[in-house]
Amino acid sequence: MPPRFSVVIPLYNKRAHIERALDSVLAQTVGDFELLVIDDGSTDGGGEIVKAHTDPRLRLVSQANQGVSAARNNGVALATAPYVAFLDADDEWKPDFLAEITRLIDASPGSAIFATAYEKISPNGKSQQSSAHDIEQATFGEVFLDFLDCIGRDVHPFYTSSVCVSRSAFLAVGGFDRSLQIGEDEYLWLTLSLRSPACFSRKVGATYHREAENRALNQSGRSEKFLSFVRKLIITSDNATLSEKQRNDFKGLISFNLYRSLTTLLRSGEKDQTRQLMVDFSEFLLPEHKRKLIRKILKYALLGPVLHIWHN
Repeated sequence: MPPRFSVVIPLYNKRAHIERALDSVLAQTVGDFELLVIDDGSTDGGGEIVKAHTDPRLRLVSQANQGVSAARNNGVALATAPYVAFLDADDEWKPDFLAEITRLIDASPGSAIFATAYEKISPNGKSQQSSAHDIEQATFGEVFLDFLDCIGRDVHPFYTSSVCVSRSAFLAVGGFDRSLQIGEDEYLWLTLSLRSPACFSRKVGATYHREAENRALNQSGRSEKFLSFVRKLIITSDNATLSEKQRNDFKGLISFNLYRSLTTLLRSGEKDQTRQLMVDFSEFLLPEHKRKLIRKILKYALLGPVLHIWHN
């Protein structure tokens, strides 16, 4: 008989942290799971740490480097359980994470996505506030959460390491979009939550270690990656059947990510490209974000020459 949960950990050069992640899974108060570690072409020997574990629920799968989305997708393809939970190799779960997920599933077994709040450990090593802050207006019923409402306001109640999904729903939507290098997780949660409301617990179930090295958000070319995410959101909003509120939430989400992308581009000195993209995406930028961008363009135009002289 298959387990109730499959746990998927993508591993790429996280030797310093993988032991902590594994220990947090193996210490769960709910033990009905299999643990799949997908070694995505690591070169630092992290896979050897996984091999040293003798727990029969743990399996190491090695593959050539394909990226984190491919590693997670491959893990789900190999999973045997009806529910799949994700954990990044440099994060960890609280001992009762799967117990809390079980409670959510029992409350709404037909839902596609189940998640808990999380805590962040900042780069200086200090714990930060729970992600359950500022979500009050987005909750309804006993366990349901309007995820689009949250991210449309730049509120992120959960993230990959605090999420469990229905395997069948995951496969039905195609899993993580490998064409995205930023926002691939958020896009998947959004897609699943449009099928059925996300089930959410305010209880902190995972720890997001921002002090760990080589987080995905430290990659170069962030502006173009954000733009790819924006284009995907625009296509989705055009094709989905949405209520008036959902359409307004999508507008806020698209506009904010455009603002974030163009701000990043402007900081790199690309003023002309920033202005052109503001024209190209003008219909998707909310007035508040347009005003902020215009002020930033003027600031950089005025201060740029001064800073250049100062540094030289």
